[in-house]
Amino acid sequence: MSRPAALSLPPWLAHALRTQRGPVPWSALIRGALAAGPLLLAGMLAGRTPLGVIAAIAAMLAGINDRPGSRRASVKRLGVPALAGTVGLLVGTYAGQLLSAVPLTLLLTVLGLAAGGISAVGPVASAAGTQLLVTAAIGAGTPAAGDGRQQGLAFLAGAGWLLLLRLALPTPGSLAGDFRFDGERTAVADVYDAIAALLDAVGGGNATARRAALTAALDHAQDALAGPRLRRRASSAAERRLHAQFTAALPLAEAATALAWAGEPVSARAAEGPRRLAAAVRGNTGTGPLPAPSRSAPALRALDDALLRAAETFDPAGDAEQRLPARRRSARDVVRAVFGTGGREYGLRVAVCFGASAAVAQALHDARWYGQHQHWYWLPATTVFLVKPDLGPLASRVLCRAAGTVLGALVFAGLAALLPRPEGWSSW
Repeated sequence: MSRPAALSLPPWLAHALRTQRGPVPWSALIRGALAAGPLLLAGMLAGRTPLGVIAAIAAMLAGINDRPGSRRASVKRLGVPALAGTVGLLVGTYAGQLLSAVPLTLLLTVLGLAAGGISAVGPVASAAGTQLLVTAAIGAGTPAAGDGRQQGLAFLAGAGWLLLLRLALPTPGSLAGDFRFDGERTAVADVYDAIAALLDAVGGGNATARRAALTAALDHAQDALAGPRLRRRASSAAERRLHAQFTAALPLAEAATALAWAGEPVSARAAEGPRRLAAAVRGNTGTGPLPAPSRSAPALRALDDALLRAAETFDPAGDAEQRLPARRRSARDVVRAVFGTGGREYGLRVAVCFGASAAVAQALHDARWYGQHQHWYWLPATTVFLVKPDLGPLASRVLCRAAGTVLGALVFAGLAALLPRPEGWSSW
């Protein structure tokens, strides 16, 4: 007698109900708690509640981009979207003051087309396009909340406050080593761990997935080490050594990939060396004794040669200047991404959805269907998040957005019943 098949949820519902399995980003949670709330409280105490709300929204949007990684990478990851959000807020504020409903809708549609095309360039550009549209909708929907220049400065201050917290506060485990290189060391060590994992999977069914994980680890380490040196004159031996350790991992990754393509299993001893290098990167220590080389095949000889060359970079006496290979996008690559097939399709989709939602929201606003205080900008702002394809299935995004809105409204209603409402709050 066959057993009944287990009840399985549709993918869109399973995605919405799936809990996070990765480590809890406690440092990001602490920065979030120290960002929006204190900024809002400061605005209320200063009698400038609308500007405090703008600063808190900026910190909240910057917190969305506060991902694990190095401090130097966080400057671009948080700063570029913040600048785009400031531009969007200024454009939306002045457009809301000067334009009627139809020209304003056309302007927002054009902004959606441009932001959608820019989002195809990469993750940072996608975050910048999102903030541009969200803040443009907020500025257009609240033109009477204050002067556009003051709102722009408040937005920059809010995002800058979170960025300052990211640069100043230590992350868990960073005080055990060099405070400056907590994210960088983890990213480089993950590359060596990914190489070891690929060697363990050589000849097995997981080799393809391990190769993809190694590629992702290399890209993450490249991003973590990108950007300006932490010292102006590049006099830090520890920083140069960390760059050299990443560079030395590249031929080791190539040798491991060649073994994976060959498909012949290797001994467990082959992965021991890269794991020791990973531990040495995390602890900023020497490698200790490495396993004896195995020269039974050309690919193994290449692996051992790359391992020995990588071990040399862990010697404190080896202080030669090492530079990362240039892999940044050129201006031609950016233009090709914006006007390519992906950029055109996503730009058109964002323009239609963002413009249509702005038109519907303003029609409801003019019809007075929202009650006494009309906050029509939340409809196009919500559309921006729902139309992004990199946040999961559409139905899952809708469910999460609805649940978050209901939960936030309940929390706010409880707080509003207990706390006095400051002057200027009604404009939001």
